[in-house]
Amino acid sequence: MPIDQFLFWKKVNKTESCWLWTASKNTKGYGQFKVDSRLEMAHKISFALTGKQLLKRDFVCHTCDNPSCVNPDHLYAGNHSMNTYDCWQRGRRNKSDQLTQEDVNNIRKALAYTTRKELATRYGVSKNTIEKIANYRTWV
Repeated sequence: MPIDQFLFWKKVNKTESCWLWTASKNTKGYGQFKVDSRLEMAHKISFALTGKQLLKRDFVCHTCDNPSCVNPDHLYAGNHSMNTYDCWQRGRRNKSDQLTQEDVNNIRKALAYTTRKELATRYGVSKNTIEKIANYRTWV
């Protein structure tokens, strides 16, 4: 993928630690950069620009836990298992994982008189998580 490095690095604010992506970001805060009419993740491009190789199934992970960081020194290649383990170690796991069986039982009872949106707010999870609990697609 041919990348205009000048244009790419122009969109970065280099602080003492993190190099922050200042252009387009996705809803999770990860930088995006257009390459050949496709949006690519900015941290993956930064990783590639250093000459490091990435296997097809690998992730580019952050040591700094800052999704907008593109500092190559803060990036490393990891697989799905490593990324999941890292999330657990740093407390970035899915909020639905923090629910207890008692919470789930209470959610299912409350569905008779409370909206999914209200329950999602009360328990700090998404409406989609409440929907999955209601339909027994999770926490069976």
